[in-house]
Amino acid sequence: MDVLQVIRPKIKPLKASYDKLSQWHKLIILLLITSFISLAVPHQTLAEEKTDSASGLVFMIGDHETFISELSVEVKQKFAEAQLQKELDQKRQLTLKLEKYLNAYNSPLADVASTLVNLKNWKKVVALAAAESSFCRKYPVGTANCWGVGGSELWNFGTNLHEGVIAMDKFLETHPKRSNVKYSKMSFENMNGLYKQPAAEHWLANNEAVYKDLVAIENNIE
Repeated sequence: MDVLQVIRPKIKPLKASYDKLSQWHKLIILLLITSFISLAVPHQTLAEEKTDSASGLVFMIGDHETFISELSVEVKQKFAEAQLQKELDQKRQLTLKLEKYLNAYNSPLADVASTLVNLKNWKKVVALAAAESSFCRKYPVGTANCWGVGGSELWNFGTNLHEGVIAMDKFLETHPKRSNVKYSKMSFENMNGLYKQPAAEHWLANNEAVYKDLVAIENNIE
């Protein structure tokens, strides 16, 4: 069987065009070399049956830059998938640990742990609930507001704690209205006397203690 080789004349040698490659492409080359994958002939070779009477093979040698580009896309995709899986696993671990922590205080917030861990300010939401209503054990259920927002005229945060924690997270991001620094960015010390009126040392201590517990839980996730 005859073998015919068709080479595209415009292909640049890898050595001559290496300096023109992007940093990502160069990294791919180095990774392949260190993995004992030879790129001595950095071309993509495709073989297809020649249908003429010679019944030979025609080898199409592709551009090495195209080969590297396709490989880099695959590497990026696999890395993104691995990162996503890792984040999902960590989120599941965090949900279970938070649920266990809240159950230890007989807190109804344990039932919405999966919602909490997806909120930007979840640790502050839980800490404030601990200080204001003993982890949402004591509050007007019809308001879904166990953070004391509104004082004597509590704001309505929804019909259940799932809606309540989401509303509280939003409240921390948007209030105080007339302040450039919102509660989400304030320390509990700065909130004491503003969010909590009048200021109270035990309120500050309770918030900081619970927040510290939650940070420890989050940091122990593998």
